[in-house]
Amino acid sequence: MPTSSLSHKNWQFQSSTTPILSSHQLDELTSKLNSSSIPEMVFNSKLEMRFFGCGDEQQQQQEDVCVSFEAPHALQHALKPVLAESQSKITPLKVHFAWDKSMIHDRIMNEKKEIEERVDDMDWTFSTCYKGTCVKETQKRDEDTGEQRDINENTVDTTHLKNMRVFRETKRGIDYERLTQKDEILFYDDVILFEDELHDAGMCILSVKVRVMQETFFCLLRYFLRVDNVVLRILDTRYYHVFGSNEIIREYSHRENTIDELGRKNPILMRDPKLLDMPDKLQGFLDVKEKYNEVLYLDESLIPEEKLKEEAKLPKIGVVRVTSRHHGSDQAQQQESTSVSRSRSINAETTMPTATRAPFAK
Repeated sequence: MPTSSLSHKNWQFQSSTTPILSSHQLDELTSKLNSSSIPEMVFNSKLEMRFFGCGDEQQQQQEDVCVSFEAPHALQHALKPVLAESQSKITPLKVHFAWDKSMIHDRIMNEKKEIEERVDDMDWTFSTCYKGTCVKETQKRDEDTGEQRDINENTVDTTHLKNMRVFRETKRGIDYERLTQKDEILFYDDVILFEDELHDAGMCILSVKVRVMQETFFCLLRYFLRVDNVVLRILDTRYYHVFGSNEIIREYSHRENTIDELGRKNPILMRDPKLLDMPDKLQGFLDVKEKYNEVLYLDESLIPEEKLKEEAKLPKIGVVRVTSRHHGSDQAQQQESTSVSRSRSINAETTMPTATRAPFAK
């Protein structure tokens, strides 16, 4: 399993890439998810961003924060959205000509009755409101070497191993201007988690990218969906952190349009079908259905009480909160609305990479 890693300023970044799961492994995953179907191409790849610093390094017990991305967790959020940490609601697509139940029957060797019962409740596009898995993990230092080792069944009780960390809604956002600076890239990777051609009716893909600079890191988890002649959908989750600060900013956005809507607004896009497979170029043309920012405090004991009171007054996540950024201007106009945003901003993600800039910035 090819693995790359970087340790930098109390953080460790590690990515692993693998071939597509075998038929046997796919069957096992299907069974674990209790689903009638999973994507054709699922990878056992993973990206982890782990922070070592919440606690006294002289103590044997230390609490750390780990943000990870992997396909099984993402598919749980697609097939069983009630289990999702995210409060986002993604409307499942049910397009009769884009999904044939007989194909499901041929592909998944289960009884027909069981499939019929499950398929109506399943989002066959595997649209997932997964934002990554963020947990508080306890590391125990080896008494002889002083090195850290993960807790497992052979060390101590794992009851608190997977404590989910809570992101709080915030008005603060990602500093995109800083991300466009030509800082040296210390670590970069692009990991595909799953992909499916929707039985030749389109395609969907979930991938995660990360880039680490000297003073900051940026991560983009993206789900992209194209259903031929029906719809385009982009679900983005972005992470941003300035090393040495107590905060991780997370931005979530849901962009979507039907092909008919997009054709009426931007006929030029329909002249080049290749553009419909380029989410970096498409995202500026799709309507924003939902967008908001959240913050995770690495050490919650350091949070000022007045900051907690301020964030407690923010509207709940159900309201669309959109920040419109205009190209060529340092000002951002903050909007809070339940309507769809018509923003057409040009963003740094489509900027061509330079010798010191990763292929995405936003």
